[in-house]
Amino acid sequence: MTKSEILICFCLSFVGGLLIASFFVPSLFWEIPCLIVGLILIGAFWETKEIVAIGFCFFFISFGILFF
Repeated sequence: MTKSEILICFCLSFVGGLLIASFFVPSLFWEIPCLIVGLILIGAFWETKEIVAIGFCFFFISFGILFF
């Protein structure tokens, strides 16, 4: 993945989090596990760029839900 593709994935994840929060009333029951999964993927697979990007996508989904 190129840097521009990763940036687009992060932006779409944030917007996806906003859409999830606007259509559904998210609870911490769904938000905290998404954040934890993202942080685990980032920390455990730091050497693999694609998996770290997926972890950050989970993190940005959680941040989009929190932002809304």
